[in-house]
Amino acid sequence: MASLDFLGLDADYAEQRRFFRIYRLAPAATQRSLTSLNPTAVLITRIRDMRKIRVVSQKYDGSLRDEYRALLVSQDSASIELFTALGTPYYDHRKGAWFESEDGLVEIYFKRKWYNVWHICEQISRTNRIYSNIAMPVRLEGDTLTWVDLDLDFRVHMDGSIELLDEDEFQHNVLKMGYSKRLIAAARAACDEVLERFARQEFPFNHQEQIALYERIKALIK
Repeated sequence: MASLDFLGLDADYAEQRRFFRIYRLAPAATQRSLTSLNPTAVLITRIRDMRKIRVVSQKYDGSLRDEYRALLVSQDSASIELFTALGTPYYDHRKGAWFESEDGLVEIYFKRKWYNVWHICEQISRTNRIYSNIAMPVRLEGDTLTWVDLDLDFRVHMDGSIELLDEDEFQHNVLKMGYSKRLIAAARAACDEVLERFARQEFPFNHQEQIALYERIKALIK
């Protein structure tokens, strides 16, 4: 399970923000001194070291869906977490136009699992609480994260109920795009895992913790 400790979620929120304002305005020499005196500076350093990456989604046949830039929050051998702010511009290749995201998200991608999870943390549209895409394991190469959509999705509604979407599209693309038996089995197994983990409300479906993560990052990068 991914840890949120590196973002100081157990520390005092108001104190972190006060310290961050002091740290941000201080000269480099003073910043180094503050780092040695206050553990919150470790959090500041990690926020500073985060970087924007390009996120690209595509279909199994290689056709592009959309792309945008997001903040890489963390990664380990198993997963990658991104912060996508409210109003982030994204390009929809299917419509050939730019749009802005209606909500603010924490996005969780996996290097070996066949799905990803988006937590809608800053709600404006009030359409979904969580959205999970059945997808091939993610690839992060340099500053570009690429994931392949496999049609099936899970929507967690605002009332907390979960719904499987796009079964018809999946069945259509099994034939149109030539999904292999192995790919179909992996997608179905991913659906089972999504439902099991959601039922237990465990990572990556720990929604309240992901909201706390989003809010902490949003406050510190202002």
